[in-house]
Amino acid sequence: MILRDTTLPDRTFLSLGLKPLQSQPKFDRLRREPEPVTEVITFALPDTPQLRGFDAVAIRFHQPPYRRERSAKVAILAFLLVPRGQ
Repeated sequence: MILRDTTLPDRTFLSLGLKPLQSQPKFDRLRREPEPVTEVITFALPDTPQLRGFDAVAIRFHQPPYRRERSAKVAILAFLLVPRGQ
């Protein structure tokens, strides 16, 4: 997950790191498509972030080499931003 401040001319960004998706799709023999699986992934801001603020969030999915030609089939339903100390 990458945070960006698009108002800055130098295209400054802050990477919050990589997190693997742990869930596996559930397959039903009667359906062709797997059933959706819900997963929550948490990223923490560093104590002294490089950015004072951000107005854009970029999410990148890194596929293993054998899946690079196929989409990740992932949907992001919501973001929850929690103030520090909560």
